[in-house]
Amino acid sequence: MLQGLKALYIVILGGEAILFETNLRSFVRKFEGIEPDSRNFDYFYRRFRKERIFRLKVNEKEYTFQKLFEREKFPNR
Repeated sequence: MLQGLKALYIVILGGEAILFETNLRSFVRKFEGIEPDSRNFDYFYRRFRKERIFRLKVNEKEYTFQKLFEREKFPNR
């Protein structure tokens, strides 16, 4: 595993991953490029703090959002 990789965010549409990113803010910006009417960064930040996977409907399309893993902040303690 890459040492600097802390999390991987993915969006799925129709059973296919259409976007992935390691940084949540970049992930949200790129998703806004796909769906300009999507929710803002704060929404995604709060959802990913509560849930690892969730669905969101935007413009009649249902997207699945998933955080694949989050590396421990202090793995050797």
